[in-house]
Amino acid sequence: GIETLKKIKATNPDIYVVFVTDKEHLQIPDSAHTHGAFDYLYKGYKEESMLNMVMQKILYVKEMIVKRPTKTEFSFYNL
Repeated sequence: GIETLKKIKATNPDIYVVFVTDKEHLQIPDSAHTHGAFDYLYKGYKEESMLNMVMQKILYVKEMIVKRPTKTEFSFYNL
């Protein structure tokens, strides 16, 4: 869970992690976000719904990566 997330982020802080849990407690998603998770999913959904949600997250991240400014473009990230 959270310990694995910490290890992943320590190894590669730029990786996008979708945390999947079977716990419905609000502390789990909050803790996952605190430790660098991009998002989280609850395991209580049907497989097809889970797959669709994961695919949506992958497409969103892919779009974010494509839209990242290059070093030659002006961006607040470059300031």
